[in-house]
Amino acid sequence: MKQPKRDGGKNILDIVARNEAITVTWLQSYLNIGKDRALWAYFADAIIAKHAAEDNAGHEEYTRMNIFLQNFSTNTKKIPSDLRRMLKIGKDHGVRREGLAFKRETLRDMPIWLHREIDAQTGSTHINQKESKCIRDCHGVSTVRGVEELANYLDTEGHKGHMYCNCTACRQMRFRHNCLNPHKCFRRAKLILKKLPPKWNPAHWQPMDQEEEAEEEEYERDAVRVFNANITDPGGVKDTFRIFTNGDVCNTLPRAKVTEWEKSDNGIERPERETVYTDGGCLNNGDNNAKASAGIWFGPGDGRNKAIRLPENIPQTNQAGETLAPAEATLLTD
Repeated sequence: MKQPKRDGGKNILDIVARNEAITVTWLQSYLNIGKDRALWAYFADAIIAKHAAEDNAGHEEYTRMNIFLQNFSTNTKKIPSDLRRMLKIGKDHGVRREGLAFKRETLRDMPIWLHREIDAQTGSTHINQKESKCIRDCHGVSTVRGVEELANYLDTEGHKGHMYCNCTACRQMRFRHNCLNPHKCFRRAKLILKKLPPKWNPAHWQPMDQEEEAEEEEYERDAVRVFNANITDPGGVKDTFRIFTNGDVCNTLPRAKVTEWEKSDNGIERPERETVYTDGGCLNNGDNNAKASAGIWFGPGDGRNKAIRLPENIPQTNQAGETLAPAEATLLTD
């Protein structure tokens, strides 16, 4: 009944799917973490945190900032039905943080307590340590950024590894934060930071270290859209969320490889850029007898010029052809 008429159905509106789609838009608004986040989302955070499940009872309520960013659960029987439905939709459709790599600023803005990518067992251990409580309560640290900053104080000039250290950093911590043993807090902060997988640790090497900044000015000057080969997601925390994910979260960073482009820093001439034109098309687009194709053109008489008929196991659409063409062109330029 819900199928299109051309497939023998009645094209009746799928109310269940429609309501789920509406809930997904609410979830998207809830996860729009940043300065323009809706006020209701903060109330939702507080309600979800307040009604944490019994297995989270050992963690202070104020450490629970966002259930999709952190590793805790809530008692769904005690929260409003709208929030309960939103959390269920998020779980059913695999909403979580995912991506190849992220900016350091994005990693630093993540909550550090109950960090989702820290092993649950070791995570509960570090959060209940005496020094961890001092870092939260006295130093006011709630994010990865705060822990990283504390850990960096270990490198303060003149710092001594004991509670009576009189270096500038230790004096400031005693005076401003009433911390009795700053060195222990610095050391604990470094240990917490080390518990983060490399992909989520801003102190670790990141792909952005060898990536080039996108050359937006060149796009405008040449009126050519240059392919951005960077794999680091340029967005903030709100842009790390993905839907329809499955399997385990990948916490492994992409393998670094030295390219001719990088070797140019050692005096080797950089390879010239190559312009490739690609496009996709489809006859009878949207119909059952649709036939899609992709085209690649390097230049007159170039042996790499190609016209590709999309296999039948790939959706026969114009968009599929446009997607396949640049992917195939990239292989031809290796």
